[in-house]
Amino acid sequence: MKYISLILLILIIFATQYLVSSPGTVSLETHNNMQMEIRDIIQKALQDNIPTIQEFKLLNVLSEAIDDNNVKVNFIYSYKIADATQGNSKTENSGFVMLKRIEKNQWSFETAQIEDQKIEFSDPIIISPETVPTDEVPADR
Repeated sequence: MKYISLILLILIIFATQYLVSSPGTVSLETHNNMQMEIRDIIQKALQDNIPTIQEFKLLNVLSEAIDDNNVKVNFIYSYKIADATQGNSKTENSGFVMLKRIEKNQWSFETAQIEDQKIEFSDPIIISPETVPTDEVPADR
């Protein structure tokens, strides 16, 4: 009986090690490129809707694979708005988007949750996180 317990324990240890060390379904490079694209989308949307925006900063971004075809990207960003009457005001928001895989390296999202507001897009936003050579990545990212 002791040998059976020992063999069972060893099998459980090996199975756990295999599950922990198996490669993720979404590569680290893809996560990084997704995060950069989300940053660019947020910054462009803010600049299009608030022309007096200054000092946009992505304070935190974290993407996590939910499963093979879904990735959740959480983010926190801040910006300042120049106002002639009240001076500069700083705003900080947090939110997330759920990306769904369309093809091997194409992802889309139709909604974004920012603070308590849900933003729905009439056309899904497509993200294609492709490999970006390291010498082309700006230093502020």
